[in-house]
Amino acid sequence: MYAYLSVNYNNAYYDSVSETRKFTVSCSHTGYTSSSNVAATCTSGGYTKYSCSLCGSTWTGNNTSALGHSSANNRSCTQAETCSRCGAQLNPAYGHSSANNRSCTQAETCSRCGTQLNPAYGHTPGAAATCTTAQTCTRCDYVYQAALDHDYIYHGAQAATCTANGWNEYYTCSRCSYSTYSEIPSTGHNSGPAATCTTAQTCTRCGVTLANALGHDYVDHEAKAATCTEIGWEAYQTCSRCDYTTYEEIPVTAHTLGEETIEEIDGV
Repeated sequence: MYAYLSVNYNNAYYDSVSETRKFTVSCSHTGYTSSSNVAATCTSGGYTKYSCSLCGSTWTGNNTSALGHSSANNRSCTQAETCSRCGAQLNPAYGHSSANNRSCTQAETCSRCGTQLNPAYGHTPGAAATCTTAQTCTRCDYVYQAALDHDYIYHGAQAATCTANGWNEYYTCSRCSYSTYSEIPSTGHNSGPAATCTTAQTCTRCGVTLANALGHDYVDHEAKAATCTEIGWEAYQTCSRCDYTTYEEIPVTAHTLGEETIEEIDGV
């Protein structure tokens, strides 16, 4: 370090103004020192800062350790843990942790703090109730309206006929397709005697004509004149299928003798 000043050295006085000498001296800083304290922080140590107004030197002393952080609070789902002295974040907030899946009636909450994360859905009505099915929530089994049950309509029985189906007594519903209908098949016709020339064949149950009368199958016969000893007949018809006939007999004519008629007497 170098300084220019007036000194008395070896009984010789030197004035720095009139004479210049160069001396190497050590400054004791005495009387010329000022100081300032720097407090310790959470992350930095403290110390005292010194300076000499004579030589301009600076140095530090009385060093202390850093204080370290001091927790101001326990961290939570939404609040970080911070230092009570400097406010620095020591640990971040946890963030919420779901405790459950939300449902129609239950909100989703945090497992640590109980805060509601999402509200309950609320029920959503499904298809309208029917006779056999209740109206329920589309997400859960909550029942909006119970099944309606059937609105019964009574139907009397109808006997089957030869050509038409019948049914037993049954019920239907005015709201839906419910039915206890049970069909009785038609019986079909029960044929009576076969048709003849003059008579149709009919059903013995309902009387309907199954086959018309056949009509006669005519056979023509020529006429034959009666004689004195043999009968005769007019032309006539018979039927090949039945005993129908238009036969009419012509009696014998008897003998004629001149103008006198002699009647034939049996056995004479």
